[in-house]
Amino acid sequence: CKEARQFLKARGIPYTEKSLTTKEEMDAFLRDSGSNQAPAMTVGKTWVNGFHSEQWDKELDFAGYPKAAPYRAKSVAPQ
Repeated sequence: CKEARQFLKARGIPYTEKSLTTKEEMDAFLRDSGSNQAPAMTVGKTWVNGFHSEQWDKELDFAGYPKAAPYRAKSVAPQ
């Protein structure tokens, strides 16, 4: 989900995106997350299914992640 990616980037949260392509991967996702809703994220052992920024904020705040990216992307001047 584009919104979820933008949300994580704005907060400076490192993440790995996974595409589920096989039945085994989809079955494992359902078993582990308890849902078939995507996008989903894990924070520690906690699964958050579906993108709801308030819920994602709450879990990331609880885990101690920064509210905004602690860095600024540097612009590169054209050569």
